Amino acid sequence: MPYCSHCGVEVDHKVESCPLCRAPIQQLPRDPEGMPEYAQVDYKEARVRLPAEYRRRFAVYLLSLVFSTPLLVVMVIDFVQSGALDWSLYVAAALLTGWAYSVIPLLVRRRVVAIVLSYVAVSAGFLWVLDYLLGPPWWFYSVGLPILAVLAVVCCAVVVSSLKVKRKGANIAAFVLVGIAVFCIGVDVVIAAHMRGAAALTIGWSAIVAVALLPSAGFLLYLQYGIARRIDFRRKFHV
Repeated sequence: MPYCSHCGVEVDHKVESCPLCRAPIQQLPRDPEGMPEYAQVDYKEARVRLPAEYRRRFAVYLLSLVFSTPLLVVMVIDFVQSGALDWSLYVAAALLTGWAYSVIPLLVRRRVVAIVLSYVAVSAGFLWVLDYLLGPPWWFYSVGLPILAVLAVVCCAVVVSSLKVKRKGANIAAFVLVGIAVFCIGVDVVIAAHMRGAAALTIGWSAIVAVALLPSAGFLLYLQYGIARRIDFRRKFHV
């Protein structure tokens, strides 16, 4: 709204003279209709977005700094206290394994099976280092590696099965339950072979786990492929 330059009274923009002091009102050109008063800046478009490859490399460098700092600290403390590297080697192995777990998804992108196999390889290296540091009796090749192989096969089977199904829902949970049951059976067989020899392979506690999990997995599969085809649970529960 314009103001009178003589007495300061606010007047309508159509008034040519002040109704109080009769002074003429200066008529300035108005902005065109529909035009914004100030320039509009789209800050989302103006924001500089770094390339994805650069952001991944920066994340790897940052994680390397985060894990290397405590690694150097514990190794220096161990060397100052005992004059050699003793217990810090276990901490170093754990920290390096954690670093590898963290950077693998950044380096191996969108390949789930490759990520799982990379995790298995890192875990195998960690278990071998622990077996070497602990000394005899050796257990890596007879217990650690077979259990890790069973875990790798089960994880890859669950991941591939989950990715290939078109309709995802309760069947994913069923695949996970079956994988847990198979993994427990594998662990039971490996431990029995290590403790009692290959001639006495028996299934003990893993049978109880399988009996508890497999019926639940079967019910979830029936729920997904049997009942869910006839009943729309999303509409039923307003999801």
